[in-house]
Amino acid sequence: MSIHTNADLRRVAARVRRDFSVAHMSDTKWRKLFGALREAAHGIRRRVKFLDVAEPQDFGTPSSVRLHPPRPWIDTAALGPVELRAIEWLEVPAVVPEPRGRGIPYREIVQDLDAVAACLAALSRFPVERTGRGLRVTGYAR
Repeated sequence: MSIHTNADLRRVAARVRRDFSVAHMSDTKWRKLFGALREAAHGIRRRVKFLDVAEPQDFGTPSSVRLHPPRPWIDTAALGPVELRAIEWLEVPAVVPEPRGRGIPYREIVQDLDAVAACLAALSRFPVERTGRGLRVTGYAR
């Protein structure tokens, strides 16, 4: 998932050209989106699907300092440095299970998708769609 050399960047670019027909997001758009979600939708949980990982990953909100390491990466507390171009999509689930302790059932937290959608709509034109599970921002389409 973490890509640290120009050769790796070229391999990801070749994979994108091979597997997808449309790129909706750029490094700058992803940074703008993460910054807006950090400011306007604090506490919103999200999941990210990376190109080279089968399962989506929980993805916290990168701080403003972590959004601006050497481009084209951002630094995340949970996943380390992540290349923005390796994000296939980002999802904001409508309902998030929250553990409450050993032996205690999970609590379901309902997220305010309307606030997230309004934040993104006010910011720019992002490829946002409502799904049965929540909101999805698509980085690449087939």
